[in-house]
Amino acid sequence: MPFKIGDDPNRNLNGRPKGAPNKVTSDIRHAYEMLIYANIPAMSDWLNEIAAENPEKAMDILIRLSPFVLPKKQSIEAHEDFQPIQLIIPQKPKNDE
Repeated sequence: MPFKIGDDPNRNLNGRPKGAPNKVTSDIRHAYEMLIYANIPAMSDWLNEIAAENPEKAMDILIRLSPFVLPKKQSIEAHEDFQPIQLIIPQKPKNDE
């Protein structure tokens, strides 16, 4: 009996879940991460060499690399129906002596 398209019971009809990285992307990211970690001590030296010749360029490099290390802050907008929260802290009664 020849194979017919659609007869495979192990076939995933739903596909890969949304947002799940494929294997190649995951492997490339891991390899790049290992390359960066292996060169962290040298990166400091490279940045110092650049700063000796051109401090502005060194600062630009630091600024451009920052989003990969530090999370970006997001601004928050207040809506018209926004009501501030009132915080009530109970006070301990004073002991009269």
